[in-house]
Amino acid sequence: MPTYKLTYFNARGLAELARLMFAEKGVEYEDVRIERDQWPDMKPNTPQGQLPILEVDGQVIPQSKAFCRYLAREFGFYGSTSLDTACVDVVCETIDDLLQGLRKFFAEQNEEEKAKKKAEFYSDGGNGQVVLKRLEKLLGNDDYFVENKLSLADFSMMMASDWYLRNSEGAMDNFPTLLALRKRVMELPKIAKWIETRPVTEFKFSNKMPSYKLNYFNVRGRGEVSRLCFVVAGVPFEDFRVEFADWPALKPKMPNGAMPVLEVDGKMLPETQAIQGYLAREFNLAGTNNWESALVNVVAEMISDLKKPFSDKVFFEKDEAKKAESTKTYFEETAPPMFKRLEERLKANGDGDGYFVGNKISLADIIFFNGMDNVLKVKATALDDYPKLKALRGRVAALKEVAAYLEKRPVTNV
Repeated sequence: MPTYKLTYFNARGLAELARLMFAEKGVEYEDVRIERDQWPDMKPNTPQGQLPILEVDGQVIPQSKAFCRYLAREFGFYGSTSLDTACVDVVCETIDDLLQGLRKFFAEQNEEEKAKKKAEFYSDGGNGQVVLKRLEKLLGNDDYFVENKLSLADFSMMMASDWYLRNSEGAMDNFPTLLALRKRVMELPKIAKWIETRPVTEFKFSNKMPSYKLNYFNVRGRGEVSRLCFVVAGVPFEDFRVEFADWPALKPKMPNGAMPVLEVDGKMLPETQAIQGYLAREFNLAGTNNWESALVNVVAEMISDLKKPFSDKVFFEKDEAKKAESTKTYFEETAPPMFKRLEERLKANGDGDGYFVGNKISLADIIFFNGMDNVLKVKATALDDYPKLKALRGRVAALKEVAAYLEKRPVTNV
C-alpha cells in the first residue's frame, strides 16, 4: 500500500473530495492542514505555487482534479470500463459547470453586483437550475450516476450540493432525485463517520480571493496586459481608470509617481513588468515550472524588441514625413526577421497550433496578443505572412472571456 500525504489549508475547499474518497475506501493518509500565515513561506516549495497537493510515496501530484481522478482509479471509484470512466467524467464536467457559475458571484467584491449575479444564477431558468436539470437527467432513476454504483461522480455531486445549498437553502427542492443522492452518500457509514468527526472549519468555497484594484489611465497602454491577465484568469478586479486631468492630484499618492499601480488587499505594487509577473504567477500564466517560466520571459523579451522601434519611430512619431519613411522601413526591414523568429518559436511548441509555452495560454500569448493591437492598426496585413502567429492571435481573441471583455472595453486611441 502506498503512503499518502494530502496537504491543504484547514478548510474543506478543494481537498475535501479526496478526503471523502480516503474515508470511504478506509485508506490511511496524512491529512496535513496548514494555517494561512504559514502559506507564504511554504508556497515557493510547491510545484505550482498552489494547494492542495497529494504526495504518493513522496512523489508530488498538484492540481486537485488530477489527483482526485488518480485516487478514483486507485480506489475503484472511476468506472469499470473505459466507457464508464468517460461517463464519470461527463458528470464531473457538468458539475464543474455548476461550480463555475457559483464562483462568478462568490468571488465578486462589489456587494450589489454580487447579489445581482447570485439572483440570476439561482433564478428559474438561471444557469444553476439549467445545470441541475442536466444532472438530474444523467442520474435518471438510478441510485448512483454510473453503473448504479458509487463513483467519483457521486462524491462530486455531494460536495457541489454543499456549496450550492450553502448559498441558497432550499434551492434544490425541485430536484428530489439529486437531493436523495446527496443524502444517500452522506449516510454511507464511513462517510457519515467522517462528516461527524472531521474538523469544524469556516465554510470555504475556495481559497480566499484577494481584492485587486488596478490603477491606470483610461487607455490600453501599459495597463492592458494586466487587465487581460485578470480577464483570462476569470478573476474580478477594480479597473480604476484615471483621466489625465485628474493625474496631477493623484500622482503624489503613487509609489513611484507613475502608473500602472496594482493594489492587492490595499498593498501597492508599482512597475508594469513587476505587476504582470506577479499576476502571471498568481494566475498560473507563468508556466508550470522554472524552465517554462524562462521561456515565457524569452517570448516577452522578443515582443519587447519587436514593439520598441515601432513605438519610437512609427506610432508616436509626430512628423508625418518621417513617420511614413519609418513605417516603410519598419514593415519591410525591421519587423520581418523578428516576426519570423517568433513564428519559429511558436512552431517549436506543438507545431504552432497551440500557445507559445506548454499546452495552455500564458503571459507570453497575452503580451503578443496585446502587442499586435497598434501594429495591426497601422498595417492590417502585418501578420499575413506568418499564419501561425495570426492564428494564435485569433485563438486568444476567441476565448470566451477575452471576447466578452473586448466587446465592452472602453474604446481608446492607445
